Amino acid sequence: MPSKFVPGIPKLYAQVLCVGNSLVRGDQGVPYPIALATLLAGSRVRMVQNLGINGRSTSQLVGTDFATQRDRAFGGYYNIASLWEVTNDIWFGYSTTAAQARANLQALAALWKSIGCKVIVADVIARVDFSAPQRAAATQFNAELAADHSFADGYVCASTTFPDFTDESKFFTDHLHLNTNGYALRAALEAPEVLRLVSTFPAA
Repeated sequence: MPSKFVPGIPKLYAQVLCVGNSLVRGDQGVPYPIALATLLAGSRVRMVQNLGINGRSTSQLVGTDFATQRDRAFGGYYNIASLWEVTNDIWFGYSTTAAQARANLQALAALWKSIGCKVIVADVIARVDFSAPQRAAATQFNAELAADHSFADGYVCASTTFPDFTDESKFFTDHLHLNTNGYALRAALEAPEVLRLVSTFPAA
């Protein structure tokens, strides 16, 4: 079993833990964690782990998955947890308001921070199957997260790059997931935030 994160000990390298749902897992193309690893090649980031689980909501990631995923934060690395999940929390009905969606994401961020990880959060992109109230909640959540993401260490605005689920230059044909090009664009949004955080880590 990998060692737990040990705070306060300078290390040479970092890793990114990509946490979320099927958008993170990326079965519809080359997943964004793989594209992110390519973009970070040559930096102090030596590993990007794909912890995406199909169908997962933020509530489930808080309630059941963190207990097992936390062991992926290796003690020999600085760890960055990249959290990309709110969309399923809204769609499954765990969050019916932007305020609840934010509270659930904050709870997930707090768990990863509690074991010494830096945390990056991202907002909600367009999807074909949102109802009108769900789309409104997602839009409000995005606006509020853009205005205040102080509970995290980094922030990625993905919604402005993926506003139209019918755009098949970025979206898979299900108009829900991304395709290889879309995942590459998603990775490009995140890489600068990862590198910014890595630059703050003391060298071993």
